[in-house]
Amino acid sequence: ASGATVRDVGLLDVHITGGYGVAGIVGGNLGTVNNCYLTGQVAGYRYVGGIVGGNVGIILDSHSSAAMNGTEDVGGLAGTTFGKIDNSYATGNVIGNDRAENIGGLAGSGKDPHTILNSFATGNVSAGDKSKCVGGLVGDNTGGSITNSFSTGSVTVGDGDFPEGSINYTEQVSQIGGFTGYNGGSITKSYALGNVSASDNGFGFPANDVGGFVGSNDAIISDSYAQGNVMAGNVSSSVGGFAGYNSNAITRAYSTGSVSVGSDSFGTGGLVGYNSKTGSISNSFTVTSFVGGGHGSYDTGGLVGYNNGGTITNSYFTDGVYNNGLGTYEWGGENAFYGSAHAVYNAAGSKWDLSNVWRLPDRGLPLLRSTMFLADFTFVQPTVYD
Repeated sequence: ASGATVRDVGLLDVHITGGYGVAGIVGGNLGTVNNCYLTGQVAGYRYVGGIVGGNVGIILDSHSSAAMNGTEDVGGLAGTTFGKIDNSYATGNVIGNDRAENIGGLAGSGKDPHTILNSFATGNVSAGDKSKCVGGLVGDNTGGSITNSFSTGSVTVGDGDFPEGSINYTEQVSQIGGFTGYNGGSITKSYALGNVSASDNGFGFPANDVGGFVGSNDAIISDSYAQGNVMAGNVSSSVGGFAGYNSNAITRAYSTGSVSVGSDSFGTGGLVGYNSKTGSISNSFTVTSFVGGGHGSYDTGGLVGYNNGGTITNSYFTDGVYNNGLGTYEWGGENAFYGSAHAVYNAAGSKWDLSNVWRLPDRGLPLLRSTMFLADFTFVQPTVYD
């Protein structure tokens, strides 16, 4: 019922199978789910979640380690959410079938005006061929906001069941990211640690919009980073260490993993693969150890692969092999930006705030102050009743 509360419920080793609105605690939530947890397995077709299938209310202080399986809007904690998720997490692996959509480690999809706060996912996320909108935390973040959250599991999409040497150009995997596959809402003070692999079998279905943090970004992302390696197969496009495709604002962000694609691929960048004419990148950097494409690949860059008239300001890369003039090259790898006296921080109009936004360690990379202690969450374990 609307406004009702479910609290202090723990279910162990469940095995639940259904169709739509499938979950371990509540199929559809219009009230509050507080201090609940789940272990076991949950499977369905659409709106499949560990704690809640479809959330329009509030999920608070809850977690799931259940393994998930489904085809559309499948998440470790919630299948889809229009409401609020706060101080909650999921640790189970999430699997989407072939042609899956909106698959995420915490929530399959987040719809406006949803909010996700202080939450995380650590399970691995995977989906089959011809899938889209797959992410380590959220598959499809259409609107709303995500703040102070993170994902650590790997994201793998495309199982390559085509014969070797055969490419299907009409159906692809797309919008694949270490944190979210697609972003149309605001994301701030968040990070992704897992590796991202899309059709990385050398054949099969091409991959479009693949990133270490976000596959395709149409909104504002700030104070966030990605550390995983990013890999995509042949004939892929818009692949980046942080974002595959960007049409809005990325500010105060960085990536550290390698980026590699197969042959005949387009738009591969250490930070962003493709930056559109409405896209902007500012006060960001990448120290990716390798940015590379196979035979016949083009528009590859240390910071951005292809910039279609977008703006790039005060942003840097340390991979000098593909210096295509987009962004500023700084030699020195992880020590490239060491020391507060460095010109990176003191150039006119640089706007690198070393007092409130960035912290400089004794050696190595500058760190975002806002994400340094995200893993220090405290949860109350619900009482288990026999």
